[in-house]
Amino acid sequence: MRAARIYEGGEIVVEDVPIPSIGSGEVLVEVRAAAVLPNMAVLLSKTSPFPLHRPPPPYTLGSGGATGIIRSVGEGVKAFGLGDRVFVIEILSCGECVLCRRGMRNYCDQAGEMGLFAYSAGGLSLLEKYRDGAMAEYVRAPTANLARLPKHVDLDKAVRLGYWSIAFRGVKEAGFAPGGTVAVIGATGSMGIGAVFQVLALGATMVFAIARNRTRLEELCDLDPNRIIPLSIEDGAVVSRIREMTGGYGIDLLIDAQGFVEPTTTQDVLRAMARRGKVVLVGGVQGDISLRYDWFEWNGTTILGSLNYLISDVEELAQMMAVGLFPSERLKVRTFGLNGVSVALEEIKNAPNAFWTYVVHPWASSGSEMGY
Repeated sequence: MRAARIYEGGEIVVEDVPIPSIGSGEVLVEVRAAAVLPNMAVLLSKTSPFPLHRPPPPYTLGSGGATGIIRSVGEGVKAFGLGDRVFVIEILSCGECVLCRRGMRNYCDQAGEMGLFAYSAGGLSLLEKYRDGAMAEYVRAPTANLARLPKHVDLDKAVRLGYWSIAFRGVKEAGFAPGGTVAVIGATGSMGIGAVFQVLALGATMVFAIARNRTRLEELCDLDPNRIIPLSIEDGAVVSRIREMTGGYGIDLLIDAQGFVEPTTTQDVLRAMARRGKVVLVGGVQGDISLRYDWFEWNGTTILGSLNYLISDVEELAQMMAVGLFPSERLKVRTFGLNGVSVALEEIKNAPNAFWTYVVHPWASSGSEMGY
């Protein structure tokens, strides 16, 4: 089979490798679409803001989630069968540590991402077992890394479910209830737009979409002008505008989905929280937030960090997508063959807006850019 392999120095080479052999509790998935995400180039670079641990090259590049069809089933697999449509979750977990046993696999002590990196040196042994990711015609995966996809969900657009599930996990942990007011910082990014979709579907009455680019904010607002209120940080006074539009009340839930930036906007918007409001940090903000001790006591504000996601998050979002709770028709797909992986990683940095989904089709005959 053909696969995009990483060699020393980060060079990506497309070459023929053996089709993976599967063992007990594993399946072989024919990859139909592998996600290319905006932060992948940063995380693959030597200047990544996180202390990541990579397997020795060469290995098959991973992705931010992939979709495909099960073509082979290993011994002991009962929940999945040949022909099932699945989402392959890239996040690895041991299933045995204290956090895994408590149902919090997203905080596993040995966590890593297939074909990408481990979060700590302790995760390298698990990563070595699943070192090859989904930028290939086939990928081997344990059933613990599979989410079932409904029949009518588009496999290209469904690759977004992984990134969106990161925000969804945070929204669920915050216990968001219908009728609440929400603010999403980084609303025009790949994760932020998913957060906006979710809270709208869950019954938010007012969603403040906070970002820098006014044009992108206007495009996002067009989804639901009655509930989405675009706020560009270029215009300043975000807090005063939120207070004014909520009659002084503020926001019940703040979702910070920003990438690798300073927490200036986060620090500012915190002052717009309603009492007993909740803050969920799901992005990659780099820096410190400073708040007085009595601020928490007086306002009763809860600040939650939320890492990665669970299988249930993907499957629930997939069902929501299948029944039309998300405006999936607005998502545009940009496809590449395996030879176009490097081009995709570079081009996605300048994507026109977050409605664009960048995917790799491993079975593309030309192997390079396929078009729109």
